[in-house]
Amino acid sequence: MTTEGRVLLVDKPVGPTSFDCVAAVRRAFRERRVGHAGTLDPLASGLLVVCIGAATRLVPHLMGGDKRYRATICLGRETISGDLDGETVSEADAGMAARVPDADVEAGLAALTGAITQRPPVYSAVKVDGKPLYVRARAGEAVVAPERIVDVHRFALLARRGATLEVEVDCGKGTYIRSLAIDLGRRLGVGAHLTALRRLRSGTFDVADAVTLDTLRAAAHEVPSLSPWDALADASRQIVTPALELAIRQGKTPTVDWRPGFHAVATTEHRLIALVSVDDGGVLRVIRGFAATDS
Repeated sequence: MTTEGRVLLVDKPVGPTSFDCVAAVRRAFRERRVGHAGTLDPLASGLLVVCIGAATRLVPHLMGGDKRYRATICLGRETISGDLDGETVSEADAGMAARVPDADVEAGLAALTGAITQRPPVYSAVKVDGKPLYVRARAGEAVVAPERIVDVHRFALLARRGATLEVEVDCGKGTYIRSLAIDLGRRLGVGAHLTALRRLRSGTFDVADAVTLDTLRAAAHEVPSLSPWDALADASRQIVTPALELAIRQGKTPTVDWRPGFHAVATTEHRLIALVSVDDGGVLRVIRGFAATDS
């Protein structure tokens, strides 16, 4: 592992928590600084983006990308958690759920596409007054998750077998697929919950490029990974001169002719120097710097 850190794509199996996967990476690489860019529930599988060493500074910037999920939704029962392990909130006749017209299902999916208002499940990591909702719920507190606007770009039915729906979702940051299942079941009047969930993509990263935990444990230093620079491939990236590099490292605010917004800045050797913002006047300000020893 280089001093600048790496970004590793892990194919999380059903069962372990995201923290369990982080702990496995820590052990495999003997590196204390490890973090992930986006939690997956224990019952979910798929792509987990893991940052190692100095690359952990990228975590906030890798979490904001769009996601793609494939999910199995079972009509006929709503649970408090939105998945198959949760306590039943309501239940419909199995035959009634299986007979919901396809046109109604498609209309329900369409109604939950776009910028929608969503309430995360009670058993979620969303914090209220600094404490995750799932902690409050497990302690027996009566909690209500705050509503928020999320972006669902695509909510598509791939296949149907009676009351079981196979769907694919393209969505923005913070979208809960369990909540989509709950809301779909309520719209159809029969209740619904998730029975399976797999994350296929996160930003530019694809689960097809991920490694399993077994592969990681067997040969950690042989698995493919990305440098911080390569991990920011979907960002505006700028290669700078030694003089501009020095000014950035010294905390100055030089003026550049780049477009306003977020940029990743690197040396000619593609070693990340900083994440910066540029205002309308071209003034550059550092958001997060990377020490020369890290790069």
